[in-house]
Amino acid sequence: HAETALAPTAIASALPQDHSERRSLVLSNPGELTLDVSVDTRNLAPNLKSGWPDAAGYRWSDSDDPDGPRFEWEDISGTGTELPVYSNFVATYSMPMFFDFYGENCTAVNISSSGWISFASNHNATNNQRLPSANLPNALVAPFWDSLVDGENSRMFMQFDPEGRRLLVQWQDMAHYFTPGLETFQVVLHQDGTILMRYLDVSEPTSCSVGIESWDGLTGQEVAYNEPYLRDGLAIRLDRRPAWLTVSPTFGHIPPGGSLELAVDFDAAGLGPDLYFGMIRLTTNDPTRPVAEISAQLLVSPATLVEPVPVPELSLSVAPNPFNPATEVRFELTEPGPCRLEIVDLQGRRVRTLVAVRLPVGPHRAVWDGRGDDGKPQASGAYRAVLQAGEERLVKSLTLLQ
Repeated sequence: HAETALAPTAIASALPQDHSERRSLVLSNPGELTLDVSVDTRNLAPNLKSGWPDAAGYRWSDSDDPDGPRFEWEDISGTGTELPVYSNFVATYSMPMFFDFYGENCTAVNISSSGWISFASNHNATNNQRLPSANLPNALVAPFWDSLVDGENSRMFMQFDPEGRRLLVQWQDMAHYFTPGLETFQVVLHQDGTILMRYLDVSEPTSCSVGIESWDGLTGQEVAYNEPYLRDGLAIRLDRRPAWLTVSPTFGHIPPGGSLELAVDFDAAGLGPDLYFGMIRLTTNDPTRPVAEISAQLLVSPATLVEPVPVPELSLSVAPNPFNPATEVRFELTEPGPCRLEIVDLQGRRVRTLVAVRLPVGPHRAVWDGRGDDGKPQASGAYRAVLQAGEERLVKSLTLLQ
C-alpha cells in the first residue's frame, strides 16, 4: 500500500509585519503503491478568546476582547423603515450597496422575524440549529436565531446609512414562543464585508443560535448555541482576516519511492504583531494514515521603520557668484560616463570648455578664471555654466565682475 512520510513534522516562521517567506515541506512515499494526496490549510486565530477563522477566513471577536469591537447602540426606531412583524415572517429587501459575503456580492437580503437574515433563502426556519448546517436557511447571518414571535410591543426596522455604506437591521422587544422575556438586538452590515451584532436587552440567551454560515452551509462560525453567552451591552464582530498560511501544490500523485516538495508560504501582510497558529492538513490514500496534520506557527513582530535612503541626483553649483577674478564650479555625477562642462554667453555661444572627459561617480570641480578658450579675458556680465552628463543637463547662471 501507499505510505506517508513527512519532513519536517512541524514548520514555523518569524517575520516583521508586511514581510513574507517561503519554506519547504517534503512529502515522501516509501510504500509500494502510488500515494494520492490533497492539501488544505487552516489559518487559526492568535487570541483563543475569539473564534478561529473558518475555511473562508471569517473569524469573530467580541467587546470583551481588548481588540474587539466597542458596544455602541444606534437606535433606528425613529429614523429607519419599519418592517412588518408577525410570527414566521420573512421578506426580501434590496440593499443599495454590494455586500461581500463568502465571496459573493449581494444586493438583496431576506429578513426574518426569527432573528436572522439570509442572502439566499426566504425559507422561514423558526427552530434554531447548530451552525454551520446544510439545512435551510443558508448564506446566513444569525444575531439571535430562535422561535421569536410578535409580542405586544415587538417591532422591526431597517435603515441604510449612505455615508457609512452600512445596512442596519433592528429587532425590538421580540418575544419568545416558548419562554417569557423580550430581546432587542441589531445586525450591521458594512460594505467591506464586516458584520456587527449588538445586544441592548437580552432575556433568554440559552435559547438561540449566533453566528454565520456559507452559501452551501458547509462552513461558518458558530459564536454561541443555546448557552449563556449573550448579555446586555455585548457587541460581536465578524470579518475576514488575510490568509497568512498557504501551500502549493494542493494535490499530487507520488509514485513508490518518490517525493513531492510542497511550498509553504508565510505572509505577514495585514497582520498585527502576535503569534499565529495554523495547520496543514494532508488527506491521502495511506490506509494507516489517511489524514496527516502538520502544525504551523507564524510569529509577527512590529515592522521596523527604515529611513529612506536618499537617491543621489546630478548637481551643479557655482561659488563665489558674482565673482572676480575666478569662481569654482562644483558638480556631482550619479553615474560614470562622458561629461562636458562649458561656459556659454546669454546667446548660447560657447566661451570656455572646462571639462570634456569621462568621469567616475562622485563630486568633481573646475575653476573658471573669466577667460575664454583663446585665453582672453571676457567682458563683465552674465554667463551660464552648462553641465551635460549622459542624458541629463543642468544649467547655472553666474556673473563676472571686472
